[in-house]
Amino acid sequence: MKTSPLKPLIVAHRGGKSGIPENSLAAFAWAIEVGAEMIEFDVRQTKDGVLVVHHDAALAEYPEQPIQSLTYEQIGHLHPLPTLQEVLQSTAGKIQLDIELKETGSEIQASQMALHYCSPEDFLITSFLDSVIAGVKREFPSIYTGLLLETNRDPWLRYQQTQADFLLPHWSLFENGCFPAQWDHPQIRYWVWTVNQREPFQQFLAHPQVVGIITDYPQLALEWRQQQQGIPLSL
Repeated sequence: MKTSPLKPLIVAHRGGKSGIPENSLAAFAWAIEVGAEMIEFDVRQTKDGVLVVHHDAALAEYPEQPIQSLTYEQIGHLHPLPTLQEVLQSTAGKIQLDIELKETGSEIQASQMALHYCSPEDFLITSFLDSVIAGVKREFPSIYTGLLLETNRDPWLRYQQTQADFLLPHWSLFENGCFPAQWDHPQIRYWVWTVNQREPFQQFLAHPQVVGIITDYPQLALEWRQQQQGIPLSL
């Protein structure tokens, strides 16, 4: 991944909380405007194979109808969602991307599309699903991958088995930003999610293995990083 004079990178979770709907083109434009260095967003597949950007398995207004059971046209009549292609077109060359794949079966299409619009160093494909990460790495060795974790279950083993480039643990797995011995392996680099409070943010900011911090409040995180590191925000 490309790095910045300011480290770790500040990642806008679903574009950040700004009063703008999350996982929207407008939220991503806002994240770029305030200076976030990466945007995290979620990708799901419709019944007819269109990759759309949405976090939950179903639309909030229609919980009984999963996105994967609807065509893109049907979704458009209910609650239009941006497509992965639209997001890539609107952000490529402006900011780095953390593309989270929520389901199996979309990894090849998503990877090919990302490579069409972005250089490999400009995006990261992440997932909670070990098979997705292993599949992307097997088919596209040049793509950076990250395994998302919300438990302490075998992080080093899963890191090795998936051939992930990074691990992405939830911040609450670490007490006050301190990594337990099982996580403190010199080969691993971490992106930590979703860090919204100053105290853990400061701990992660100082940890040499943390290369990115995912947050709902990128503008505030940029200020915290600048205050702690004493580096001008304009760099």
